[in-house]
Amino acid sequence: MLSFLIGKTKVNICFSFTVCITLLAVLDKTGLLFVSLFAVFFHEIGHYIALRLLGIKDIEISFVLASVKLLLREQLSNKKSAIIAIAGPIVNLLLSSLLLHKNYYIKYFGVANFILFLFNLNKFEIYLVVVVPTVPLK
Repeated sequence: MLSFLIGKTKVNICFSFTVCITLLAVLDKTGLLFVSLFAVFFHEIGHYIALRLLGIKDIEISFVLASVKLLLREQLSNKKSAIIAIAGPIVNLLLSSLLLHKNYYIKYFGVANFILFLFNLNKFEIYLVVVVPTVPLK
């Protein structure tokens, strides 16, 4: 595993991630894989920006297999968790609304962002329905 710091953020890149991305890049004849990866990258940047704006500094980013994970060492309130959870999909929605009318690759980037937004919005709705009501009101 390759580990390094960007500012105070620790970044880990697992060997399996580089193998997976390399294999997909070799097999992808359309070039659309990288467009989709950029959509995921901006989605995670949305979560990261929300974390930083909320004052959370102890963040670790791990690139494992075919995914990216943001790891936190501190417990968050439900309100902060909800803000962080919706930040990634909001970035995808904003990018998709700005880019859907552009040329082929840019349009595909917009579509990839919109699909990622819909997929994650579903998870956020489940979070609101299942997790939030279980927390006692103060």
